Amino acid sequence: MPRYDPSKDINPYVRFVAGDYPAHITKVTTRMVNVQKGKYRAEVYNITSTINEAVSGTTFKTMDNKGVEKEVEGKHFIDKEIRHNGVFRFLDPLDIDEFESNEGGNGKYMKLCEAVGAELKEVKEGEHTLWEFPVIDESHLIGKPIIVTVGQGKKYLNKSNEWVYPMMGTDLCVWESGTPITDPDKEELPF
Repeated sequence: MPRYDPSKDINPYVRFVAGDYPAHITKVTTRMVNVQKGKYRAEVYNITSTINEAVSGTTFKTMDNKGVEKEVEGKHFIDKEIRHNGVFRFLDPLDIDEFESNEGGNGKYMKLCEAVGAELKEVKEGEHTLWEFPVIDESHLIGKPIIVTVGQGKKYLNKSNEWVYPMMGTDLCVWESGTPITDPDKEELPF
């Protein structure tokens, strides 16, 4: 008779659990969008990170489908990808543009810059402190180590007409002990 021993399951499916995960940015796409019916314009960074093996020593607490608290070992998440909520970089208008500046909306972009080590410049304007930061692109992001906070993303209606609550990267910060990785797709060939 067939039997199942969960302790010998090599790759059990484990759904992401809310928490902080060491990861590397592995995919980045950007797109330009109008925000609030064209009042602002922004470049949105859509980031995907891959969880690093450093998570193996971590244990996460979660509830199973019966409401019983259980622990999940971090090793189940190694090499799994997690998509992030989009990071907006609001643009400054030129004289010919019809949109407004939204300097107060660039907080998450500033956190992204800090997490990947982009240089920020502090500027004093009267009693206010402002931060100027560079425009970063895929080449500045791929392979960078970060700590990604995973949490519940925005719900959506799936093909079965059911509401789904995906787990997504909701925040990120510097991974102090993390080291960058090289993108295998961009490495030079040995000949």
